Amino acid sequence: MTFYLKNSDQEYFSKFWTEERKYLAKFGCRLLTVEEANTHLFDDLVIKGCKGIVGSEAIKPRLSKDYNYLCIPYELGEKMERELKPETIISQLINDNLNEPIFIASTDANFGCFAKCSYINEDIIWSFFSSHLNTPFIIFDSKKEVFALIDYDLPLQIIGYKNNILDSENHIKNKVGYDGWSTVFNRYAHYTNMPHIFEEYYRFLLPKAVVNILDSMVIPPLYNTTQK
Repeated sequence: MTFYLKNSDQEYFSKFWTEERKYLAKFGCRLLTVEEANTHLFDDLVIKGCKGIVGSEAIKPRLSKDYNYLCIPYELGEKMERELKPETIISQLINDNLNEPIFIASTDANFGCFAKCSYINEDIIWSFFSSHLNTPFIIFDSKKEVFALIDYDLPLQIIGYKNNILDSENHIKNKVGYDGWSTVFNRYAHYTNMPHIFEEYYRFLLPKAVVNILDSMVIPPLYNTTQK
């Protein structure tokens, strides 16, 4: 199966992404061509990719139900309890559980942005923000027993794991960020499309109290704009 469309990597190897490539190289990350990226498939993690996949109208990835999930209802960069940020938790869990090489990849076939790294940190995660406000990225390795889905335009960051997961700081055990579910609709009331996206793509991941709120809402149709 081919995921990325032909020539969808051209922007990332052009002069427009020169600084980003140099910055990633500082951390030992290398961008892969579409041909290289298409040899590292993740269709067993993402059932349907974002808008742009042939035959798919999805604007967010649809995740496999074969995993357990830690869902953090906060934007990247937002502080939670103990001054933790979602990308800090993601980086730690990814580095503790994944083997080299670690891949971080666009989930939109129109954007063939795919990097090979030896580790992940907050700077690496944020280096893909440019040009990808509406494009979630997936972080995985060849074993695919643990992965992360990060979203630059939605207050929902996700860690998926199949069996045991090394959680040295007890982020999962302590349900870090879980209290944020009680205020997520108030904190992000300006996200016009958030209820629709939660209902359409992530309902099975949500706490029962959040599902009950969704069921009580009249969810407006999806606007063809950014969520904010």
